[in-house]
Amino acid sequence: MDSFASLASFTCRDTLVMILRKLGARDLARASCVCKLWRDMASDDAIVRPAFMEPWKLKEIVGKPVSGSFWREWDLE
Repeated sequence: MDSFASLASFTCRDTLVMILRKLGARDLARASCVCKLWRDMASDDAIVRPAFMEPWKLKEIVGKPVSGSFWREWDLE
């Protein structure tokens, strides 16, 4: 497989969504620093919410943050 085909597979939105959904909040924040496409995808509410809910086994998150980048600003450990 050439490098262009490999790169193209990581810029495909469907593939990227599948990968980002498997990441925890900390790795998701790191992935959002790669490029604009990854930042936009990693900031999608459908990806961010499950990443936060899983570690604490939350059933629901009440409210919506003022800033979309709030979860990247705090140490999550």
